[in-house]
Amino acid sequence: MKLFETYIVRRVGMMFLVALLPVLAIIWTTQVLQRINLVTDSGQSMGSFAKLATLILPTIIPIVLPFALVIGITQTLTAMNSDSELTVMEAAGAKRSIIIRPIMILAIAISAFSFFVDNVVEPKARVAARNVRRDGMDNLKADEKKGEISEDERKRAETEVQKLTDATIADIDAVAQAKEKEILGK
Repeated sequence: MKLFETYIVRRVGMMFLVALLPVLAIIWTTQVLQRINLVTDSGQSMGSFAKLATLILPTIIPIVLPFALVIGITQTLTAMNSDSELTVMEAAGAKRSIIIRPIMILAIAISAFSFFVDNVVEPKARVAARNVRRDGMDNLKADEKKGEISEDERKRAETEVQKLTDATIADIDAVAQAKEKEILGK
């Protein structure tokens, strides 16, 4: 890449991250806070909660990436225009492809990452959410055998663990269905 192209990729990349991280954090926090009652009511450990909360991320990332990229591109080109950098590049004889090429390369890379998360990471997150449920159920049965909890407490806790798992998987499914509608135009 030439100097101008590297400069544009660096600026767009920085603005992309500045847009991505706060939006991702806000959406993830709201999703996590919706489930906090289920975890506290069922008596699950913070480790289980953190693992389930992390499993929500693969469903959120592909949705947020395009918006963050558009914001990064828009902010960068607006700033370059207001600083007269685009005018200077044009006056120096640079072609428009010097501006378009790095943006397209970045967009293709982000699209490939989004595709990977959607088709590889997200299905594994779904399986991992089910495994967390299984581990929680096994722990509850072990606690009942040790005499630490009663059968009624175990059944109540199993119901809460199932609700938490169902809510996490429902979120994963809802995002997948929304993406399918968006892509297929249904």
